[in-house]
Amino acid sequence: MKTIIKTIAFGAFIIGTTATINVQAKPLEVKENHVHTLDAKATQKVKSTVSSMAKDLGLDEKQTSKIQDIKMHEAQQIESVRMDKDKSQNDITNQTIFITNDTHSKVEKVLDKDQIATYNSKKSSYDYNPGVIENIKDKYNEKKEDIQERREEKK
Repeated sequence: MKTIIKTIAFGAFIIGTTATINVQAKPLEVKENHVHTLDAKATQKVKSTVSSMAKDLGLDEKQTSKIQDIKMHEAQQIESVRMDKDKSQNDITNQTIFITNDTHSKVEKVLDKDQIATYNSKKSSYDYNPGVIENIKDKYNEKKEDIQERREEKK
């Protein structure tokens, strides 16, 4: 019985060792692919938001294409601000609010008076949202910065 257990343990050790030997470091291209993945996700989110807006507001094709360009520009700006590691989370939040408000004013210029009323009532549901995981990361970074500030104040 002991020899069977030893044989199984030895086999598991060999398989585990062999599996870890084949692990290789990821190439540097992963960061570029990550950026492309973010662009793809942002594009998909913008398309979804704009189609929802078109349905809710009764947009024509010209308005839809203009609003899609505006919303895509908003998503790109927000993602570039979020990727800037030199800024504090407060600065990122403030710039995101500024970008969102600027986008709302640009979208309102494209809409009719009746559409503006509907848009203003549903405006917050049309905001760009980077996603649940990204929002959790932002909250984590915000808490981390708060803790660091408290530690500096105690010194």
